[in-house]
Amino acid sequence: MWLEGWEHYESYYWEWGATFYGGYDYSAISPFETRSDGLLTTVTEHYVDYSTINLTILDENDDPVEGAKVKLFVQRPDEEILQSMVAYSDNNGFVHFTVSDGYDYFARAETVIGNSPTAGVSLLVSAPIAGNTYDLAMNVSASLPQTIYTLVDPPPNTADDYKVVVEFDVPQYAVIGAARWDDIGGIAYYANAIEDGNVDFFILDNANYDLFQDDQDINSVYAEIAVNSSSYEFDIPDEDDWHFIFSNKNHIDNHQYVEASVKLYQYTTSTNEDEIVSTNSLSNNFPNPFNPSTTISFSLAQSSKSVNLEIYNLKGQKVKTLDCSNSFAAASKKLTHSIVWNGDDENNKPVSSGIYFYRLMVENKIVANKRMLLLK
Repeated sequence: MWLEGWEHYESYYWEWGATFYGGYDYSAISPFETRSDGLLTTVTEHYVDYSTINLTILDENDDPVEGAKVKLFVQRPDEEILQSMVAYSDNNGFVHFTVSDGYDYFARAETVIGNSPTAGVSLLVSAPIAGNTYDLAMNVSASLPQTIYTLVDPPPNTADDYKVVVEFDVPQYAVIGAARWDDIGGIAYYANAIEDGNVDFFILDNANYDLFQDDQDINSVYAEIAVNSSSYEFDIPDEDDWHFIFSNKNHIDNHQYVEASVKLYQYTTSTNEDEIVSTNSLSNNFPNPFNPSTTISFSLAQSSKSVNLEIYNLKGQKVKTLDCSNSFAAASKKLTHSIVWNGDDENNKPVSSGIYFYRLMVENKIVANKRMLLLK
C-alpha cells in the first residue's frame, strides 16, 4: 500500500546511482522515487533548485496521444546524453518532470502509432532556469485511430412495449506503465489511477455492430464522444437486435474504468404512461463532478414508507441523510424520483471538496451505492 506523503529512506535514484533524502552534497539531475508498485515520480524539488517541464504528446492533427512512453534524457557538460527518467502520458497526452537547472534536456516519445522524433532524441530545453516552468509539445507524425460515424434516425417503433435506460460514469482511468528498478519479482506493470476518464458511447443495430468490430465507418442512432458520464432512454424499435457500445478504441493504452447500468423496462397496459414494471434502482448523480449541488435520481418498484439517501465521506462517516419518503409518496407512480443535495452536512454547513458516496435505503435495506465528486 502506498500512502502519499511518506518519504522512503534510500529510495531515491538517478542515472548515476542512489542518493539520500537531504542531499549529501550530490549534484542531483532528476532524482526519482519508486512507488511500491513501480510508478516512477521525479522528486528533484527535495534536493536542488529545480525547473518544471510540462510536455504534451500530440499526433499530426494536434490531438493528444495518451499512453505514450516518454523518455527524458540529460546531457551534462562534456558528457554523453544519458536517460534520466521515463513517464507515460495521461488522457490529455501530458507528462510532468521536475529537473535540476543548468543542464540540457532531451526527450523521445514512443507510441503504437509512431515515435517522436522518428529516431534519436529531441532537445526540449537548454540550461533551464531554476523556478521556471516550460510548457512544451512533441508531435508524432501519424494520426490517432478514430471511429467514423454518422447519426441516423432509429427505425419506426409502432408498439410501446420495451425501452432501455442506460446510465454510466467513468470515475477513473489508469495510466499503465512498465515497472523498472523493482526488486519485487513478478510485477511487470504499474497502474496509476487518475480521476475522470472518458469513453465513446454508441447504439448500433446488428449490421453496424459488425462494421464497428471491423473498424469500418458506422451509422449510429445515438453517439457521445469522449464523455465522462451520461444517461439515455431508448425505445426499442420493432425489428433487429440492438447493441449498446462503451468504446475505448480511441485510447491507445490507457484503461478507462466504467460504472454502468443497462435496464430493460416493459410498459404495462396502464393508462398512466409513467407506470412501468421495474425494480428498485439508484442512478448516477448529475452533474458529476459538481459544485455546489447535484441531483440524485432513483426508481422504486412500489410505494414505500421509508426511502432515504445517505451521504458518506471517504472515511465512512455519514455526512447527511436525505429523507425522500414524502417526495415519493406524492408521486409514487412516477418511474424516476429526484432529490437535490446541496453539498452540506446535517447542520446545513458546506462540506469540503472530495469524493463522497451516496446510498439508497428502502425500508432500512441497502439498494445500491454510488460515488460522486465535489469540486470547489
